[in-house]
Amino acid sequence: MSCKTETVYYYLTEALLNIFENKKQNLAFMLFLSLSFVGIIITDSLIYSVSLKAENELQVYGDKVMHVKLNQPKTTEKIMRIFETISNDISFSKQSFFYVGSSPFSGDSLPVTGIDELGLGMSNIKFLDDKFYGNVAIVNDIGIFGKSKQVFINGIPFKVIGVIYTSNTDFLDSLGLSSNLYNEQIYVPLKTMFRLKMSNEIDSFKLLLNKNITFESINEVREILYNNKIRDFNIITSLNAKETVERVLKRFSLLTNSVYIILTFSAVVTCFMLSKRNFYSRSTEIALKIIHGVKQGEIILMVLTESFIILFICLVLSISSGYTAMYVITKILDVDISIRMTMITISLSTILIAFIISNVIFGKLFFNMNPVNVIKGRIE
Repeated sequence: MSCKTETVYYYLTEALLNIFENKKQNLAFMLFLSLSFVGIIITDSLIYSVSLKAENELQVYGDKVMHVKLNQPKTTEKIMRIFETISNDISFSKQSFFYVGSSPFSGDSLPVTGIDELGLGMSNIKFLDDKFYGNVAIVNDIGIFGKSKQVFINGIPFKVIGVIYTSNTDFLDSLGLSSNLYNEQIYVPLKTMFRLKMSNEIDSFKLLLNKNITFESINEVREILYNNKIRDFNIITSLNAKETVERVLKRFSLLTNSVYIILTFSAVVTCFMLSKRNFYSRSTEIALKIIHGVKQGEIILMVLTESFIILFICLVLSISSGYTAMYVITKILDVDISIRMTMITISLSTILIAFIISNVIFGKLFFNMNPVNVIKGRIE
């Protein structure tokens, strides 16, 4: 065994023995510090998971798709003409309420949307069994017609040829930003809708741009509509949801960062208190070592080794407890929770550095005292 190996073995052995001898105060410290670590891990993981959830759900809207709803229907020819300089990829749709049911003699008033083939490409179509033409329909998977092969619209039979799997937007739903207003949405070909309504005017369209949507592109579309005497409309883009989500996450992050700072600060204060208490409770032991010629550097190194071991134990306990707690939360609430290791590492590194600094500071303060006076003071 080499000299370095023997030295490391000696310090580790002595550190473990010292920790065991002072197990009562070390146990209380490890419990408190582990709880602080668990709080940091869970708090940061929850806010990080919420932000990831929001980012994933925002992809439902599409960063290049601009949805314009018209309160006064217009012809497709007019919309194509006024927007030919912006985009050639324009999807048209028309929505109206019909009596829809599984038989021609029963049904409920449900929204039916006429949509073109380009619009199908912008939707989450799971499968398409036939051509999208004539009396055919596409239904939502979570609706009452999700497994039907045929539906009746105003008593007219429509063959179900496809299913749209509704995107999971729980977070956006909670903010009132869901794009899925109806679970029973029925989609039919746009030309079929024109025949049902005996009108070839549309009430909404989607522009597929070549680049991501910006506020400038929204203002450009708004200006074109105003210049063509179309003033009663509503523009829906991913930016609408992004702005709201960013505001919510910003306020939420203020609360999270406050909790984060408090937990980290409390752990740092605990480290300083433990270091001070550690040197005070072991003052006689350390003073005797100094009297017997043990160097100050060796004593500080021993204390640092004990600190590293205690922090490592706290880290293992907190990570295992944090993972267990998040696993339970995931099962109970049926949500996905992700861990952001960067922020957790920064916080734990801060605590580790504070622990090292506190040991060095209190060690230097202790060594400035006369060891004989320290022993006398303890005896008295």
